[in-house]
Amino acid sequence: MWLQLGVILVVSLSAGSAIAQESGDGHADSRVLVYDDDDATTVVTSIASAEATLPKKVTVGAYAVLDAVSSASVDVVSAATGRWTENRVEAGATLAAPIAGTKVSMGATRSQENDWLSHTIAAGASREFFERNTIVTAGYAFTRNKVGRAMDPTFEESLLAHSAEISVGQLLDRKTRAGVAYTFQALSGFQSSPYRYVAATDGATVAEVHPERRKRHALSAFALRSLTPRLSTRLSYRLYRDDWGIWSHTGSLRFAVEVSEHIRVALDARMYNQNRADFYRGSYSTSFAYMSRDRELASFWDAGAGGEVAAQLGPVTLDARIGAIRYRFRNFPSLPKRIAILAGAGAKVEW
Repeated sequence: MWLQLGVILVVSLSAGSAIAQESGDGHADSRVLVYDDDDATTVVTSIASAEATLPKKVTVGAYAVLDAVSSASVDVVSAATGRWTENRVEAGATLAAPIAGTKVSMGATRSQENDWLSHTIAAGASREFFERNTIVTAGYAFTRNKVGRAMDPTFEESLLAHSAEISVGQLLDRKTRAGVAYTFQALSGFQSSPYRYVAATDGATVAEVHPERRKRHALSAFALRSLTPRLSTRLSYRLYRDDWGIWSHTGSLRFAVEVSEHIRVALDARMYNQNRADFYRGSYSTSFAYMSRDRELASFWDAGAGGEVAAQLGPVTLDARIGAIRYRFRNFPSLPKRIAILAGAGAKVEW
């Protein structure tokens, strides 16, 4: 959910801060991403999007995402079920226009899978200051989720989410740009998995129960610098905390090289570390008000690296990427470690 709302905000904010284009300009993108790990989970994501500029600098965009998931992870095995497969379909649209010197945008998204239905509306605004050297952007998104359980028509829960972000980008000199952003999210409703059960050491087995309310905060910063005419680097850091007791740190580093006029190569690395939620335990001695088997609430770290190559052929840009991530769960006994491989390819046409 945090990721999904983050995507909605990015769509809203990026539309709000888009560089002014001429009427008729636009682009279309298509991409396929594959995730595969040694916990028997495979996800194939297909993405298609398009954006065009209309008269009076009005920009319209649309996108669609299809996730095909197949898994027999330890979470599924613990629920006494076999391998399962499902599809998630998401579609959205955005509209942006300049109003009194401010770029204003709005967007809507619908996402559905066999046991989850989500609707999101988002709005954003962006304005430049100090001879266009400073840009301030703000965005808000509201999501209503309907949570079900496969093969159980009597199970129905809801989850509401409010998410907001404000960011400032600053051009420091001709070679350096930096920025900071603050993101807040408030959730209320069903936040457990309807499929997970927790077995206590005293023999009791109960359904997973998480608090119904959660407030999340994230502060992030980045710096982008051109080191040479062909080499640039980007450094970013993100600090996260919530009222479930989780703190996390994320750092990333990226180098991009213009090998030639038409070919670009990039290498990046990322490190993530978090502590566990206050109520999370690797094992429970007896039943408590809140109990979880969600490994994302455990104490863990992950580290990843990858590479990307892109080639521009006239109005068409082709790219391919491959990477790997290693996870280490400190207090999730069923899965102390995990390794995932990621690969993807895409094409973009501009006119």
